[in-house]
Amino acid sequence: MIASHLHADAVHVIDAFEPRDVDQARLRLRYLQFLASHRDAMSRDCVSGHLTASTLVLDPSESQVLLTLHRKSRRWLQFGGHPEFGDTTLLAAAEREAREESGLPDLATPSGPVELDEHVLGPNFSCAPTHLDVRYLALADSSITPKVSEESHDVRWFPFDAPEIKDESLRRLIARAVALAD
Repeated sequence: MIASHLHADAVHVIDAFEPRDVDQARLRLRYLQFLASHRDAMSRDCVSGHLTASTLVLDPSESQVLLTLHRKSRRWLQFGGHPEFGDTTLLAAAEREAREESGLPDLATPSGPVELDEHVLGPNFSCAPTHLDVRYLALADSSITPKVSEESHDVRWFPFDAPEIKDESLRRLIARAVALAD
């Protein structure tokens, strides 16, 4: 079971999150309501959905994004997943997932989420049908070669406008991350 301090951190992070538009404000309230009604919201065992943490990795010049070809979804995505035992904060979970899935040991992560994203998982996933994802930004040197993890088919650097980036929520995340990094 994920520790209650991680739940408390999630409430604090989401409460402090400053939405940049109406959709993000709506999601912020949805997340806070979900956390208030689900003490197990941080656990994979929460069958009505659960919070996840992800990280979009940009190179320092902000001209490239590092993505993973996710094994289950078969799409190019940012790195992320479920908080695990030992994660003390959502940010720590997001950073751990990014390091594990990219093979990059050093990631500079500004504090605070970039955005919130609620999405329904496809049929290749056996856990709860809905993820309430808290998305962070990290910077990494694109000259370091990433490594493919067991959760991916591939990991590679792309320019922001690469045709491989087909997921609309990923395109939105990249645009928000670049705007915040400026």
